[in-house]
Amino acid sequence: MSSSLVYKFQCEHCEAGYIGETRRHLQTRITEHIKGNPPSEISKHHHIPTPQNFKILNRTNKTKIAETLHIQKQKQNNSLLLNNCNASEPLFLFN
Repeated sequence: MSSSLVYKFQCEHCEAGYIGETRRHLQTRITEHIKGNPPSEISKHHHIPTPQNFKILNRTNKTKIAETLHIQKQKQNNSLLLNNCNASEPLFLFN
């Protein structure tokens, strides 16, 4: 029943992954992904997701920032992400 966190979906059949954030209970969000209600990149994936495909990456109140950092890290590692990268928050660094 964890909430305010960043999570990762990793397909057990291929290298596809997805990083998401939720302020609600993780189990609620996982159920939405599995049922496709509302539709998500995970529910549209050609392999059927299971609850075991999800893990918590971070517990934080700054979920959007943490999600963006994890997505950027995965992109640097050339990981296959299902994420629509336009959905993550842009981060700007100032001198």
